[in-house]
Amino acid sequence: MDQIHLRESLMNEEWMVVLTTDHGGSGTGHGGQDNLQETRFVWYVVRSPNFTNSLINNGESVDLLPTMMKWLGVSTNGMSLDGTAIY
Repeated sequence: MDQIHLRESLMNEEWMVVLTTDHGGSGTGHGGQDNLQETRFVWYVVRSPNFTNSLINNGESVDLLPTMMKWLGVSTNGMSLDGTAIY
């Protein structure tokens, strides 16, 4: 993160950093295509210069793709996405 802060300040770059798991799990299961809270809702941390604080959430991971695409300036119009941008 020190290097990212340095590049943002010296090179006028803007970075978004997203940390998350690939999916949750239930019991000894590894997840799957279901609608269980344990597999659909996972932790994530989103950091970008647009946030005054890092966003830490235990929400739907499907919201991460629309969030990243919005931050990159890529339109999601016409796409059938399950999630919505978190900011």
